[in-house]
Amino acid sequence: MAPLALSFGYGLIFATIITLILVPCFYHIAEDIKGGASKLLGKFGITMDSTLYECPEPNVPGIEPETEKKTKETKPRKKGTKKE
Repeated sequence: MAPLALSFGYGLIFATIITLILVPCFYHIAEDIKGGASKLLGKFGITMDSTLYECPEPNVPGIEPETEKKTKETKPRKKGTKKE
């Protein structure tokens, strides 16, 4: 094979491993470190968020985010009455 094809192929394999395996592992390790630091600082009265990244609520038209959903208050029904 040509040296260019070999370097391109191995580069693709290396980049795929880094992107799909190594980077998410580093994020997980960073979450663990920040959670441990949060617990340690909590003993001294310092509060901090224990997560690095919070997933945002998806903005889908026609669907209300769960944080803004209003619960429908229902009145208790009398015995023997049918549901409307």
